[in-house]
Amino acid sequence: VPASVEVCTLLHKSKPGEELRTHARFIGFNQPPPGFVVGYGFDQDGWYRGLPFIALKEEV
Repeated sequence: VPASVEVCTLLHKSKPGEELRTHARFIGFNQPPPGFVVGYGFDQDGWYRGLPFIALKEEV
């Protein structure tokens, strides 16, 4: 049984004016809104999931 468990996340997306409310001890990137993360498993309506990198797609 481990003495503790730590949580890490690659991306944390917050809304404007929202405090950082996460239990993750380690955060790779805080994503600035507006935008949508796509690629490397992240998709937008089924698109962009297969990209070999992650990118921030601007909302239009």
